[in-house]
Order: sequence, then C-alpha cells, then structure tokens
Amino acid sequence: MTIKRLHYFSGIVLSLFIGLHLFNHFWSIFGSNSHISLMESLRVVYRNPVIEGVLLLAVIIQIISGLSLFFKKRKSLTGFYDKLQLWTGMYMAFFFSFMSEQYLREDLY
Repeated sequence: MTIKRLHYFSGIVLSLFIGLHLFNHFWSIFGSNSHISLMESLRVVYRNPVIEGVLLLAVIIQIISGLSLFFKKRKSLTGFYDKLQLWTGMYMAFFFSFMSEQYLREDLY
C-alpha cells in the first residue's frame, strides 16, 4: 500500500470518529439529558481499548505520512488551493501530535 493510500484510509477512520464526536456535541441542542445519554452510548464504542488503539494508530499514521507527503510535494505545488491544503495538513500534523501527547499523558498519569 502506498503512503498516499495509507494516509487516505487513516484519514477516513479519523473523519468517522470526528463526525461522531461533533454529532454528539450537536445533540446537546435537544437538552442535556439527551446529550449525556448519547455520549454514554457512544463512549461504549470509542472508549473501547481496541478502538482507542486504532484511533491512536490512525493519528500516528496521519502525522508520519502527512509529513512525508509534505516534504515530497512542497516545492512542486503552484496553485493556491494546493498550497493551502499542504499547509493546512502541516498545521493538522502539529495539532494531532499535541492532542496525542495530551492523550498519552492522561493515560500515563
């Protein structure tokens, strides 16, 4: 599997999780009891150690493959939107690395 495809599929995994997470926040429109009920239901899924491991692996893959793709393509891009996507990806790599560090610190202490 190429690094680009690996980056793509790990992005899909993260997008599914982020979508569920944002949907959980959106659900608070229907009241705090509904929100807490949905949150507890979703936590059964995404607080599962296997799912947490898959999510953490997807974040690590995103960071490593994203940095690799960044350094391969940064000098060859000419269009504004191509450069915007590249630099947004670099920002996300730093954001994900910070969030992963916070997650690991929470588990270790």
